[in-house]
Amino acid sequence: MDNPFRDLEPEQNPYANFGMSPGEPMAGRVDVGMINHVRVVGILQVVQGSLVLLVGLGLGVMGLAMPMIMRADPDFREEMMDGPPMWIFPVIYGGMGIALSAVGLVQIVAGVRTYRFRNRVFGIVAICLGMCASLTCYCAPTAIGLMIYGLIVYLNGPVVVAFDRVQQGESVDQVLASHYAFLLERMKYAVGPPM
Repeated sequence: MDNPFRDLEPEQNPYANFGMSPGEPMAGRVDVGMINHVRVVGILQVVQGSLVLLVGLGLGVMGLAMPMIMRADPDFREEMMDGPPMWIFPVIYGGMGIALSAVGLVQIVAGVRTYRFRNRVFGIVAICLGMCASLTCYCAPTAIGLMIYGLIVYLNGPVVVAFDRVQQGESVDQVLASHYAFLLERMKYAVGPPM
């Protein structure tokens, strides 16, 4: 099979290399990254943390209420004589409730910090810690989805630079304004002049 683009000028050939080595960025190309996704990740972390906190509190209440409910049922009391001791329910459910409540609080704090472009590493740790909630199967789909999306955003190069700029003293508004100004300028050239 013959190459149909062989005789074309480089400007007309969609597969032309323009003399660049592989991996070399195009001149004038700036990676805008996923800076506009950072606040979305922060909001999603607050929502996920609230759901995990809710299930943690529910498990804590269930750990306290379960022995009282079992003691109130006369049929269950007779069956329970040969079973595990009554203190095991508050310990298991209470421990799970405390652990999940702590994970939920960490995610809420990390989400608020992420929304303000602060503590990127803490946000990564909170998202990974949020996978503990998937052990309950209650928040597994959202925890997995948030971890994948959050890590993609947190580890994006321009996002790392944006967090560093805020840490060095720039305001979030300045960082976002420069990002959106670049996007608007880029759109102007991509679309062309208005008709």
